[in-house]
Amino acid sequence: MKTKWAIYDYDVWCNEDGFYVNNRFHRSDIELDLDPTIFNENTDQEFTSYIIPDEILCKIFDVDIEELITEGDDTYYEINEGCMPIGEMICISHESL
Repeated sequence: MKTKWAIYDYDVWCNEDGFYVNNRFHRSDIELDLDPTIFNENTDQEFTSYIIPDEILCKIFDVDIEELITEGDDTYYEINEGCMPIGEMICISHESL
Protein backbone atom coordinates (compact mmCIF):
# COMPACT_ATOMS: atom_id res chain seq x y z
CA MET A 1 0.00 0.00 0.00
CA LYS A 2 1.37 3.39 -0.96
CA THR A 3 1.43 5.77 2.00
CA LYS A 4 2.69 9.29 2.64
CA TRP A 5 4.21 10.39 5.95
CA ALA A 6 5.23 13.70 7.49
CA ILE A 7 8.56 13.42 9.32
CA TYR A 8 9.26 15.63 12.33
CA ASP A 9 12.50 16.03 14.29
CA TYR A 10 12.43 17.07 17.93
CA ASP A 11 14.41 19.78 19.68
CA VAL A 12 15.06 17.98 22.97
CA TRP A 13 16.22 19.48 26.24
CA CYS A 14 17.70 17.41 29.03
CA ASN A 15 17.90 18.11 32.76
CA GLU A 16 18.01 16.11 36.00
CA ASP A 17 14.35 15.09 35.46
CA GLY A 18 15.01 13.55 32.05
CA PHE A 19 14.19 14.64 28.52
CA TYR A 20 11.75 17.34 27.45
CA VAL A 21 10.58 17.96 23.87
CA ASN A 22 10.94 21.72 23.49
CA ASN A 23 9.79 21.93 19.87
CA ARG A 24 9.33 19.89 16.70
CA PHE A 25 10.37 20.72 13.17
CA HIS A 26 8.91 19.38 9.93
CA ARG A 27 11.84 17.79 8.11
CA SER A 28 10.07 16.46 5.03
CA ASP A 29 7.37 14.19 3.66
CA ILE A 30 8.16 10.70 2.45
CA GLU A 31 6.26 8.09 0.44
CA LEU A 32 6.49 4.47 1.57
CA ASP A 33 5.10 1.36 -0.07
CA LEU A 34 4.14 -0.84 2.91
CA ASP A 35 3.46 -4.57 2.93
CA PRO A 36 0.48 -5.95 4.86
CA THR A 37 1.04 -7.61 8.24
CA ILE A 38 -1.57 -10.05 9.54
CA PHE A 39 -2.18 -10.06 13.30
CA ASN A 40 -4.00 -12.76 15.32
CA GLU A 41 -3.96 -15.00 12.25
CA ASN A 42 -6.61 -17.73 12.10
CA THR A 43 -8.59 -16.30 15.02
CA ASP A 44 -11.83 -14.33 15.27
CA GLN A 45 -9.70 -11.24 15.99
CA GLU A 46 -7.60 -11.49 12.81
CA PHE A 47 -6.84 -8.18 11.14
CA THR A 48 -4.42 -6.74 8.62
CA SER A 49 -2.39 -3.61 9.18
CA TYR A 50 0.42 -1.81 7.41
CA ILE A 51 3.35 -1.02 9.67
CA ILE A 52 6.71 0.56 8.94
CA PRO A 53 9.53 -1.96 9.46
CA ASP A 54 12.08 -1.04 12.14
CA GLU A 55 14.88 -1.09 9.57
CA ILE A 56 13.21 1.72 7.60
CA LEU A 57 12.59 3.78 10.76
CA CYS A 58 16.26 3.37 11.72
CA LYS A 59 17.37 4.62 8.31
CA ILE A 60 15.01 7.63 8.37
CA PHE A 61 16.08 8.71 11.88
CA ASP A 62 19.70 7.47 11.72
CA VAL A 63 19.30 5.23 14.78
CA ASP A 64 20.91 1.87 15.54
CA ILE A 65 18.26 -0.84 15.64
CA GLU A 66 19.39 -1.79 19.18
CA GLU A 67 18.50 1.74 20.35
CA LEU A 68 15.18 2.11 18.48
CA ILE A 69 12.04 2.36 20.59
CA THR A 70 8.72 3.23 18.97
CA GLU A 71 5.30 4.07 20.33
CA GLY A 72 2.09 4.71 18.45
CA ASP A 73 -0.25 2.97 16.08
CA ASP A 74 -0.62 2.41 12.35
CA THR A 75 -0.79 6.13 11.48
CA TYR A 76 1.49 7.68 14.14
CA TYR A 77 4.97 6.76 15.34
CA GLU A 78 6.94 8.43 18.10
CA ILE A 79 10.60 7.55 17.72
CA ASN A 80 13.04 7.26 20.63
CA GLU A 81 16.76 6.59 20.62
CA GLY A 82 17.03 4.66 23.85
CA CYS A 83 15.08 6.77 26.33
CA MET A 84 15.48 10.07 24.39
CA PRO A 85 12.63 11.16 22.10
CA ILE A 86 14.00 12.23 18.72
CA GLY A 87 11.04 12.57 16.35
CA GLU A 88 7.73 11.39 15.00
CA MET A 89 6.03 10.31 11.80
CA ILE A 90 2.39 11.02 10.99
CA CYS A 91 0.55 9.35 8.13
CA ILE A 92 -0.92 12.08 5.93
CA SER A 93 -2.33 9.86 3.19
CA HIS A 94 -4.76 7.69 5.20
CA GLU A 95 -6.84 8.00 8.37
CA SER A 96 -6.29 4.32 9.15
CA LEU A 97 -4.09 1.60 7.75
